[in-house]
Amino acid sequence: MPLNPKVYQFLVSIFASVGSILYGYDLGVIAGAIASPDFKSRFTPTTSESGAVVSFSLAAPSSVLLWPAR
Repeated sequence: MPLNPKVYQFLVSIFASVGSILYGYDLGVIAGAIASPDFKSRFTPTTSESGAVVSFSLAAPSSVLLWPAR
């Protein structure tokens, strides 16, 4: 069943907005935390562990933003 073009445009704009918000969050918050000397001295993360921190940090906001409103 095809979607109404207006509904399709609305959904595309919502997903693009969520992607932009998460990208800005990644650059502004997570990158600053990962690069801080305090984080590096306390945890001494490897590149894999830093990647896992970024992944988990982005999973929480994306699940909140994309949670279906009921």
